[in-house]
Amino acid sequence: MSTKLTGLDDLGMVTTAGDSGTLVTDGSLVLGNADTDNITVNAEFNSHLIPDQANTYDLGDSDKCWKDLHVGTRLFLHGNNTPWGISVEWMDPPTQDVQITVPAVDGTLAVEGLLPSYLTFGKASTKTAPLADFELCTVNGSQNAQGWRMPVDGMITHMTCQFDATAVGNNQGFKVVLWKNGVEEPGFQVSISAPSSGDVGSTVAFNPPHQYAANDRLTLKMSLMSQVGSSLEVEDVACLLRILN
Repeated sequence: MSTKLTGLDDLGMVTTAGDSGTLVTDGSLVLGNADTDNITVNAEFNSHLIPDQANTYDLGDSDKCWKDLHVGTRLFLHGNNTPWGISVEWMDPPTQDVQITVPAVDGTLAVEGLLPSYLTFGKASTKTAPLADFELCTVNGSQNAQGWRMPVDGMITHMTCQFDATAVGNNQGFKVVLWKNGVEEPGFQVSISAPSSGDVGSTVAFNPPHQYAANDRLTLKMSLMSQVGSSLEVEDVACLLRILN
C-alpha cells in the first residue's frame, strides 16, 4: 500500500499529488531520516542537478558506487591548483587502483595504452645542397643510424624539424620525409621552400595519422635542393616524430 502526499492549495482546499498532479514546495525538502529509507524515481529529470556548494558533495562512494555513467559530448573535471588524479580499476575483479595524474596547471591527460611520445632524429655536422635522401641519425651526431624499430602498434600524428640555415638566393629548399621499412612514405614530410638564413623550423600535423605496426622500422631522410644562383647549407638538424601507441 502506498501513501499519497496531500496539502492545501491557495484557497485552502486539500490537494493530492497523484498520478497526474504536480507537487510543488516553496521551501526545503527532506526525504527520509535514515539510510534504510529508499527513493525510487520513475519520472525523468527535466532540469539541471546542481549542488548547493562546489566541491562538497559526492555522487556515490567506494562501498556504494553507481554502475555506469553516461555523458554526452564533454566531461569536465575541476581540480584545485595542485596535482590531482583519477583512480581507475582496470582489472576484473579489480586488484589495485591505477592513478592517472593530471598536471597542476594546463596540460595533457594521457591514459595508459594511448601515450604520446616522440622519436628523435638529427645531425650535428654541416650538410650542403644538393643532397638527396640523407638518413638522419636517431642520436644527434651518431653515425650509421638505422631508425627506430617500434615495439607496439601505433600512429604518427606530427613531424617537426629545426635547423640552422645559411641560405643564398630564393631557389633552394629543405625537405625531410618519413621512411618505413626502407620505403619512402609519400606525403608524410616537412618541406620548407626558400628558407632564410638563421634558425628555421616547421611542424606538420598528419590528418589522418600515419599507422604503423609492431616491428616496423621508422626513420627520417633529409634532402636539400638548390638551383643556379642559390645555395643552402644546414647544420644542427633536429627532428621529432610525435607518436601515439
